[in-house]
Amino acid sequence: MSIAVLAPTKRKRPSTARSIVRGGIKLGPEDQIQLTILEWFAVVLPEAFVFHIPNERKCSFRAGSKLKMIGVRPGVADLGVMLPRGRQIYIEVKDKDGELSPAQESFWLKAKGLGFECFVARSVDDVRRALSILGIKTREAA
Repeated sequence: MSIAVLAPTKRKRPSTARSIVRGGIKLGPEDQIQLTILEWFAVVLPEAFVFHIPNERKCSFRAGSKLKMIGVRPGVADLGVMLPRGRQIYIEVKDKDGELSPAQESFWLKAKGLGFECFVARSVDDVRRALSILGIKTREAA
């Protein structure tokens, strides 16, 4: 099943969203969206196991080479969601101006080709809509 309605639009202008500080930690626009999504999942689908896939490291060439050697892959989605009965979905979080990189598009095609669902979320509303399309019931929808 494809969720093309949530695919990012091509925009080249820089984001106008601002960073915030929460608990002494600076959160960029996508971080803020991702945190909201994680908090939402904890309330409406607590049986899901939602995790961040940290692929956006800034490190030395040597450290980057080691990470690549041991399995870090470019373009992997921001969030993985494990659901009952072995179902798994991937969510790429973007701010209002974000677009998929070529590596992210490649991951998206690979994951879909293997039978996994992927979608882009710019808000909790996007996640809510995608789960509804996928037939995944939440406490909110019950």
